[in-house]
Amino acid sequence: MSGGKAFRIRLRLPQTNTGIDAFVQVTNRLAAAEESDDVWIARASIILDAFPQMSFGLYECPYPYKRLMSEKLIAWCARSGRFSFLKDTCCDPATLQERLRLCAGSGLQLFNANRRRFCKASGSGMPGSAA
Repeated sequence: MSGGKAFRIRLRLPQTNTGIDAFVQVTNRLAAAEESDDVWIARASIILDAFPQMSFGLYECPYPYKRLMSEKLIAWCARSGRFSFLKDTCCDPATLQERLRLCAGSGLQLFNANRRRFCKASGSGMPGSAA
């Protein structure tokens, strides 16, 4: 999904009836590296609208490029009420604290992907490690 390629979503309704609790979306799949957070939000909105009963999780997968969730994106996801999980890969204690603040009071829980970082941040209010 880069440059001039059009964004496409394939609606496979049978897949939504599998009994899963949530679908995990890789954060780098909704916008190319050079595309803005607004593009990401617009595309995420299409998916949320297409699957109104589905809960979603997020994973900051490093491949093919690492798209860390910005404060704007995390706040939007938390406010939406549709995201329950973020597998965080930022590896920065200050950023982790800010992300926890943005998620506070929402259904969005932050899980650290780095076990060493989680051990250092385990008193920070994070629910756990997804390493």
